[in-house]
Amino acid sequence: MGSKRGLTPSPAGQGARAERQPVASHAKGESPIANNTQAQAANGLHVQDEGQSSSSSSSSASGNTDALTVFTSLWAQVMILQVVKLAPSITLGKLADVKLSELSWPALLATACLMAMLMPHAGGATAYLMVASLTVLWFTGAQSNHVFMDMAICIAVLMSFSTNRAKWLTRTISSMRAFLVALYSITALHKMNADWEDPKYSCSSLMLAGVFALAPLRPLLSFVPIELAPRYATVTEVMLPLLVSLGICDRLTIILGSVFHAVICQMLSPMSVYPFSMLMAPTYVFLIPDRAPAMFDRMKPWAALIVATYAVVCRVWTPLMVGDFGGSQETLFEYPAYGCWAPGVVWCNFAYASLVVAAVWPSPARPVALVSAHPVAEPLKTPLAKVSDARRSGISLLPAFATLLFGLAPYFGVRNYPALAMFSNLRTEGGRSNHNFMQDDLDVLGWQRDFVTVHETNISSLWLAQVDLAPLFTPATRAALATAGVKAEFWITPPSQAWPYAPTRSFQPYSMPFLELRRRVAALRQGPGPVGFVRYTRTKARAQLAMPWLWAWLGVRNRDADLIHANITYSLTRGGDTELEEPLPRWQASLARFRVFDVAYSPCRH
Repeated sequence: MGSKRGLTPSPAGQGARAERQPVASHAKGESPIANNTQAQAANGLHVQDEGQSSSSSSSSASGNTDALTVFTSLWAQVMILQVVKLAPSITLGKLADVKLSELSWPALLATACLMAMLMPHAGGATAYLMVASLTVLWFTGAQSNHVFMDMAICIAVLMSFSTNRAKWLTRTISSMRAFLVALYSITALHKMNADWEDPKYSCSSLMLAGVFALAPLRPLLSFVPIELAPRYATVTEVMLPLLVSLGICDRLTIILGSVFHAVICQMLSPMSVYPFSMLMAPTYVFLIPDRAPAMFDRMKPWAALIVATYAVVCRVWTPLMVGDFGGSQETLFEYPAYGCWAPGVVWCNFAYASLVVAAVWPSPARPVALVSAHPVAEPLKTPLAKVSDARRSGISLLPAFATLLFGLAPYFGVRNYPALAMFSNLRTEGGRSNHNFMQDDLDVLGWQRDFVTVHETNISSLWLAQVDLAPLFTPATRAALATAGVKAEFWITPPSQAWPYAPTRSFQPYSMPFLELRRRVAALRQGPGPVGFVRYTRTKARAQLAMPWLWAWLGVRNRDADLIHANITYSLTRGGDTELEEPLPRWQASLARFRVFDVAYSPCRH
C-alpha cells in the first residue's frame, strides 16, 4: 500500500498482492458485526495489522477519499434540512429583529455543514459536524423517531473516533453495521402484527398506493397487487438485517435497501417520509467502504453539472409528480413544515441511484486499509493497551445496543412514542396487543394497560392529541387509496400545543394511557385560567400473557378481569381530581411517552 492511513488507492500490483494476503480469523465466539474482516476481504478490503498503522494521521493530509469522507459530505447535505427547519423565516430584511437564540442554532449547524462540504477529507470537519449536529438536535429537535436516529448516528461516529484514520474507519464500519442490524431488526419485529397484515389498514398498502398516486404512475395502479404489499414489505425488512449482519452480500444489500428507502419517500406529502430516507443514505456508505469512495471520486469532475441537474429536476419535480386531477393543479401540505418535499425526494433519488451504481460498477473497487482487531502478527503490547483497544471497539457498538433497547421499549411498557414503531400498525397498549407473538409478558409496569378512552372534550390539547393527515392528502392520493381499497387514515400524535392548524376532521374518540392524560391535564391546571372539560372512561386492563409462568416466577399477579370506571367527567375549571392534576415526576415524564391508540383496530400511525 502506498499509505497506511485509511482508505488509500494502491498500485495494481500492490492491490493484487494485498488481496492474496491472509486475513485474521474470527476469535472464538466473536460477533460477525463487531469484526467482519473475512467478509471485508472478500469485498476488496485490505485488512492491515494494527501494529502497521500507528501513525496519528488523517486522510486530509494526503487528500485521499475514504468512506468517512463520503459520509461527511452526505451528512452535511442531510443536516441542511435541519438548518432550513430552524431558520425558515430569517431573511436579511428581518435579521435585525431576530433573537440571538433563534439565530445561534441554525448558524452553528450551517457553519459545520459548510466546513464539512468544503473539507470532507478533514477529520476535524467530520468531528465538528457530528458534535454540532448532536448539540443542535438535542436542544432543538422534536421527540421523533428520525431525530433519535440522527443522534444515534452522530454518537456512533464520535464513539468510533481515533486520531488514526484507519482505526476510526474500522470502528465506524463496525458501529454502523451494528446500528443498521439493530434498527432493521426492531422495525421488522414491530411489523409482525395482525393490522400490518391487513391490506385495508396496513401502512405498507397505504404507502404503495400513495406511490402509484404520482401522476406518471397513476395508469399502472390497477395492475399493482396492493393486497400483497404487507407480505413483500415484511420480507424486505427481515432480509435487510440478515444481509447486513452476514456481510457477504453487501452489494445486494445496497441495491435492496436503496430501492426500499427510495420508494418510501416518493409519496406526495404529507405521506412522504423523505427525512428518514435522507438520513439513511450516508450510513450505507459504510456497507461498501471501497466502492462508495471510488464512485465519489468519479463524480467529482462532474460536480457542477450534477448540482445544475439537481436544481433543474427540483424545479420541475413537484408539477411533474403532482400533475393535475380533475382539471385543476393540486397543492401539497407538509408536516413537519420543512417545505423541502421536492428537494428532499430528488436528493434521495440522486443519492440512492449513486449508491446502486457504485455497488454494480463492473471495475474492481480500490482496496481499503482497515485495522484488524486480531492481527496475524503485531508487536507485543501491554495488557492495558489491549484492554483499551477492546474497550474502544466495544464503546463504538453502544449506539446499536441503545437502538435495540429503545426499540424494545413498547414491549416493556415503558414508551412507544418515539420507539421506532412508526408506520408499523403496532399496538401494545390497553392489554390488547395486536402483535403475532409479543404479548404483555415483558410489561410488568402496567403503565400502558391503565388507559383512558376519551369520548368528548373541548380542551384543545386533548382534541388534537391525535390528528389525521389523510384529509390533507391530495385528491389524487385519496382517489388512489379508494381504488386500491385502502382506508384513508394517517394519524399522528403531536406534542401538546404543537399542531398550529385547525382540526382536520370532526372529533373521533380515542384511547391513551392514563399517564398521557395526566401529563396534559396537569400542565393545563398549572397554567393561567384553565377552561374546558373532558369525558372519558378509565380502564385498568388484564394483561394478555403468552408465558404466564414468567409472571408467576417474578411474583407478579395478573388481574382477574378489566377494571372499568365509565363516563368520568373532569372540569379544568373546577378541578378536584388530585391524581389527574399531579404532574408526572421528572424521571417518568422523560422516560414514559405514549401515543394515542384505538382498541378495536390499529390504523396507520406515526
